[in-house]
Amino acid sequence: MKSNKYLRAFGKLHYFVHIGIVAFIVGVLGSLVSYLFETLIILSRNIFFYGRFDLINVPGELNRSIWGIGIILVPVAGSFIVTFLGSNLDKSQRGLSVPELMYTIRFKLGGVNPLVAILKTISAAITIGSGGSVGRTGPVLSMGAAISWLISSIVRLTSRDKVIVLAAGSAAIIAAIFNTPIAGVVFAVELLLARVTSAALFVIIIAAFSASYFEYMYIDLLPILKLTVEHESLNKLIRLDLMFYCFVLGVIVSFVSAFFIKGIYFFEEFFKNHFTNRYLRHAFGMFLVGLMVYFFIRNFGSYYIDEINFETIQSLIHGLITNPWLLLLLIFGKLFATFFTLSSGGSGGILAPCLFMGAVTGMLVNIGCTYISPTIFEMSIIFILAGAAGMFAATTGAMFTAAILVVEMTQQYILILPVAITVVAATYFRKKICNKDIYTLKLANRGIEI
Repeated sequence: MKSNKYLRAFGKLHYFVHIGIVAFIVGVLGSLVSYLFETLIILSRNIFFYGRFDLINVPGELNRSIWGIGIILVPVAGSFIVTFLGSNLDKSQRGLSVPELMYTIRFKLGGVNPLVAILKTISAAITIGSGGSVGRTGPVLSMGAAISWLISSIVRLTSRDKVIVLAAGSAAIIAAIFNTPIAGVVFAVELLLARVTSAALFVIIIAAFSASYFEYMYIDLLPILKLTVEHESLNKLIRLDLMFYCFVLGVIVSFVSAFFIKGIYFFEEFFKNHFTNRYLRHAFGMFLVGLMVYFFIRNFGSYYIDEINFETIQSLIHGLITNPWLLLLLIFGKLFATFFTLSSGGSGGILAPCLFMGAVTGMLVNIGCTYISPTIFEMSIIFILAGAAGMFAATTGAMFTAAILVVEMTQQYILILPVAITVVAATYFRKKICNKDIYTLKLANRGIEI
C-alpha cells in the first residue's frame, strides 16, 4: 500500500518535471519566434517604405518614405505578395488567427499545420511592413502554436497535454511580445482553454515566464510604453470622481468596439460581393489604405494609422496630440484602415489597432471631460491607458487579460482600479449592442458556438 503511494508520487513528480521541461523549451522558442518576427517586420518596412535592405528600425514618425506620393501604391505592392501566399490557405484559415486557435484547441485536440503558421507569419510581416493597419499578435500566435505542437509531438505527449502545451506556447508569445508574463498566462486561461487544471496552469506559467526571462536576459527588451509620470505622481491622480469618468469612458468605448466588430465582417462581405478576384479585392483595399496613409503624412507630418504604430500612443502619453478634431480623425482613420486591410484579405492581428483606437478615444474623452472639470486634464495618461484596455477587452471579450496587459506594460499597478472600471463598463455595454466579440462572431458565422 505504502509502496503504491510512493510510486504514484514519483509518477506525478516525473510527469511535472517532464512537461515542465517541455514548457520551458516552448517559452524560450516563443521568445525567439517573437524576436524573429519583429526583425522580419523591420526588414519588410525598410524594403517597402525606404527602398533599403537592412534591419535598422526607423520609426515612421521620424522618417518619411522616399517614394513621395508613390506611397499610395506601397500597400498595393505588398497586397499582391500577401494574396499569393494566402492562396495556399483554405478559406477557413484566412483572416484572424485567434479564432482558429480557439477552435483548434477546443475541437480538434490541438492539431496545427506548420505550413499555415509560417505562411500567416510571413504574410503578416509583409502586410505590416507595407503599411497595413494590423497588429502582430495573431499571426505570431499561430507560429508559437505550431512550434508547441511540433515539440509536444516529438516528445509524444498525450492529446490532453498537447492542448495544454499549445496554450502555453500562446502565453509565451504574449509574454515575449509585450513583456507581460502575467497577461500571457491570463490570456491562455481566459480565451483558449475550456477547462483549467493545476497541471495546465503550471505549464502555462513556466512557458510565459521563461519567455519573458529569456527575452529580458538575451534580447534587448525595451518597454513598449514609456510613462512620463512617476508612480508617486500617478497615486495623487487617483480620485473618486475619476472612477465616474472611467465608467463614462467605458460606455463610449463600447460603441467604438461594437462598430469595429460589426464593421470588420460588414466590409468582409462587401469586398467579397464586389470583387470576385482575390488579387484585385485585396489590392483595392490596400489602395484605400495607401490613400489614407498619404493623407496623414501630407497633412499632419506622420503616418499615424499605418502598421502597429505604438509611436502614436506614445505621443498621446507625452501630450503631443491634443487637437480634438485630429483625435477624432485618428479614430475613424484607424477604424477604416483596419477594415480595409483585414476585410480585403490582409493578414494580422487586431490587438494593436484596439489599443490604438482605445487610447485615442481615451484622450478625446479626457478633453471632453475638461469642460465639466478642468482639472481632469492632468489625468489624461489614465484615460489613455484605460481606454486602450477597455477597447481591447470589449472587442475580444478578454477582460482580465486586457486590464492586466495594460497595467503590466506600464508597471503602474496603481492604475488597476480605473482600468478595471473602464474594462467592465466597455465589455458590458458592448454586449448589449453586439452580443458576440470579434473572435466568437467569426466562429458563429461558420456555425461554431463557443
